[in-house]
Amino acid sequence: MANLNIKRYDQPGFDPDTRLIVFDEELHVNSAILRLHSQFFRTFLDHYDADRNIQHDPHSNFRYEYVLKGGHDGVYGLQPLGNVKSGIRDTDGRDNEIEYHSTVAELRETWNLEQLMNAFYVKPSIIEDLEELEELVRTADFYSALPIVSKFVESSLQISEELLYNIPKFPIDHAVKILCLARKLEASSLFRETFIHVIAFSNSDDGHSYKGIIEELKLRHNEDLIPLVTRYHALLCKEIANANFFLMKCCLNQEHLILRPHATPKDRELALISEVIRHELQPGNGYANLERFSAGFYQKLCDAPFAPTSNQALRYGENNEPGTHHIQTLSRQLQQKVVAHVRKGLWPVTRNCLQFNYPRHTAEYQPGRRDAFLCTQLEDGDLPWRS
Repeated sequence: MANLNIKRYDQPGFDPDTRLIVFDEELHVNSAILRLHSQFFRTFLDHYDADRNIQHDPHSNFRYEYVLKGGHDGVYGLQPLGNVKSGIRDTDGRDNEIEYHSTVAELRETWNLEQLMNAFYVKPSIIEDLEELEELVRTADFYSALPIVSKFVESSLQISEELLYNIPKFPIDHAVKILCLARKLEASSLFRETFIHVIAFSNSDDGHSYKGIIEELKLRHNEDLIPLVTRYHALLCKEIANANFFLMKCCLNQEHLILRPHATPKDRELALISEVIRHELQPGNGYANLERFSAGFYQKLCDAPFAPTSNQALRYGENNEPGTHHIQTLSRQLQQKVVAHVRKGLWPVTRNCLQFNYPRHTAEYQPGRRDAFLCTQLEDGDLPWRS
């Protein structure tokens, strides 16, 4: 007991009156804070007050004292310290392998309770990966503290990039697991961010990714999310089809617009813009190695210079600026209009709807994500707990 690491949680006006002994650590907290955020602790502490059989140390400075104990089934729970007859830690008779696994479990449970107290006391902390999120949600569910942990997880996204940064690096099931955990927490930001990646995963030529998402949702007993995923997957497919149709129209020969008897300057300008785009998409301009109609293909088009020829610039001047004969000026004006036309037409599939674009995402990982459609915008009314 003398070597325990003490971690004291302070809040003005709420001095610690409860001691939680968690293996090698002591957490000193206030019972009112525990009651405020956890239905489990409200019932648990009331039972402690009512049970006269609990042996309490009269010399202790704490009103409540608990120790975390685990059974052979690996389930850990808090017990009144006065009722614990054996030692704080049961290590007798363990072989090395059992001792190792027990130590790992103890470290995990210590981290879980520390993070739970961090949530109760609104102390910023970092959740780095799916395993940590799963453990925290499990602990919050056990202690009936999902609402406060939801806020805690949402705030952690503001200070740490790790959880979201790693989503696209792993297989589909990784993203679906986080989506289901976010749904359980009713964590809006985490759900939206992960949902964008899930829908991006759903887009594949063979359809295996979409089917994999559906199977994973069934496996995790979240079948009610299937209609939502299906609808937004269909919306993404529609946006991609619209982008394809836009490019097809741009690649058509628009001479008929110019030859019409009542062709307007706007018609002639559109025909000229289409001609510049069609020329940019000719073989040999760097698009051969890209999968046609992929996110990377559209993004490269939006970044393309679309430099018009001198002849195109002069024709643009005849149509729009009859008194201007400076080719460089006309070329720059036409180029700006072509680029704006392409970006406007492809914006629905090239926009990035991710809320959390950390510097490391932009500097290091963003280029690798150019082949993902991150354009899904989930409506507020479509959040599962609001619909």
